[in-house]
Amino acid sequence: MPSLWTLLNKEIIARKGHDFTIGHSYFMGDDYELKDTIDNKVLPLLLEYFMNDYDEVKRILAAANLKVDGWPMQLVEND
Repeated sequence: MPSLWTLLNKEIIARKGHDFTIGHSYFMGDDYELKDTIDNKVLPLLLEYFMNDYDEVKRILAAANLKVDGWPMQLVEND
């Protein structure tokens, strides 16, 4: 099964190209937590890349089985 990082980058490459992929270091570290990483690192980066296109960013994350909602956008914990 592909990793979250792989799924995100596959979608980013399809929409923007290889130059916009997210590095593995976003998903590493002693204090790594998925919600914090998505909310504070990945979402701001994607919103910048896609010029605040909320729907596009939401589709990219959905392809990686992540749900975001609200403004500011935040990861919604899966049930």
